[in-house]
Order: sequence, then C-alpha cells, then structure tokens
Amino acid sequence: MGSTITRMTWIVAFTVAFALVSTLVYRGSHAALSATTANAGNIWSAFGISLSDNDGGTALFSVSGLLPGDSGAKCLRVTYEGDDAPDGVRLYADVDGTDSSGVGTGQLPANLDLTISYDGDGPAATDCTGFVSDGTLATVALGSMPDDYTDGVELTSGGGDWQPADGESRTFRIQYALPIAAAATVQGDNATATFTWEAQKS
Repeated sequence: MGSTITRMTWIVAFTVAFALVSTLVYRGSHAALSATTANAGNIWSAFGISLSDNDGGTALFSVSGLLPGDSGAKCLRVTYEGDDAPDGVRLYADVDGTDSSGVGTGQLPANLDLTISYDGDGPAATDCTGFVSDGTLATVALGSMPDDYTDGVELTSGGGDWQPADGESRTFRIQYALPIAAAATVQGDNATATFTWEAQKS
C-alpha cells in the first residue's frame, strides 16, 4: 500500500513539473520567434529666426504742437538672428488718426510725409548721429504706408529684400515732414503709428 502511494505521488509531482516546464518552453519558443528593430532619439526643432532693435521699449516719435513746415528724424538699428538667412525683412506700419473732434480719422496721416533710408554700417544712436545713407527705401505719406508684410517696404536700395546673415544689423532712418500746404487741413488732427520690421522664412 505504501508503495502505491509513493508511485502516485511521483506521478502527480512529475505531471505538475512537466506542465511548468512545458509552459516555459512554449513561451520561450514564442520569444525566440519575435524580432524588433528600433530607431530612437528622434528630434524635430523648428527653424529659428528673430529680430531685435535698440528702441529700449520707447516710441521713436512723440511730437506735439506740430506746425506746417516742421520736420524731424529718428533712427532705429535692427539686428537679425537666425539659423539661416530669411527670405526677406520688410517694413510696414499700423497707422491711425483722429480729427480735431476726436471722431474721424483726420487728415494728418495723409499729409505727413515720410522718407525712409538706411545705413548698412550705421550707428545705434536713435538721434541718427553719424548716419550716412546708403539709399532711400521709400518716400510715402504716413497714411499710405503698407500695413502687412506682403506689401511691405523692401529694405534694399533699388528694390529687393534684405536677406541678412545671422547677427547682421542695419540702421533705418525715418524722416517726417509736414508740408506748409497742409496747414488748412490738419489743424488739431492726430496721427499714431506702429512701425514693424518683419522677417519671414518659408
């Protein structure tokens, strides 16, 4: 009787052991038939460009009591930084105005003449000390300034886009003049403008 019990015990033990071994072999066989390949560490970095200027966060112009025949000028140095040259840098403006009653657009934007020029090696001084023009870029009434990049002022003398290298700078001079003939139409009017230099890369 004792012999029979012993035999049955071994049979059960063997059966359990076999089941465990079979499971391991079966799973191991599946692992042996698996194959992978990996390509890790992929990174996408967007093309980087930036423009900066030396205005110190202050408007170039703040003129009151403007009289027919008055004129003035300010300069701004613009510096480009980028991974590669842009397609172009252009200048445009957001212009607004009010008449003497404060309700209409007024006539001052249409009568204030601008002359925009540049100095490729110009100084950084906003008062234009030392500025020597390398060419006139535009002569236009403030109210006729383009208001987006597509129609913006091209910043190379004779036409064509300025395509600066990384770290390249130019100084731009904006001169204004109010013609004497405008006296009867602009009295009490106001004009505001935001000048924007924009670089694009496609």
